[in-house]
Amino acid sequence: MVLALLAIRRGLSPYVDAPIIRLVLQIVVGATVYSAVLLIFFREKVWRYVRFAQGFRSVRAGQAAETGAALVE
Repeated sequence: MVLALLAIRRGLSPYVDAPIIRLVLQIVVGATVYSAVLLIFFREKVWRYVRFAQGFRSVRAGQAAETGAALVE
């Protein structure tokens, strides 16, 4: 990620003067590189967390539906 950010910093220097634009571009590049590394090297762990979050969300939605149905009755 450091190499990507250094390359972006050097590549943008002559073209972009606004610090906020540089910051936003560096954040986007850093997040993209970080996500790519996670998906390349730790794909199974990432999907395990995604499935966990989806399961947690569906359980919470089910509880909310049950609560709503109980209130209607």
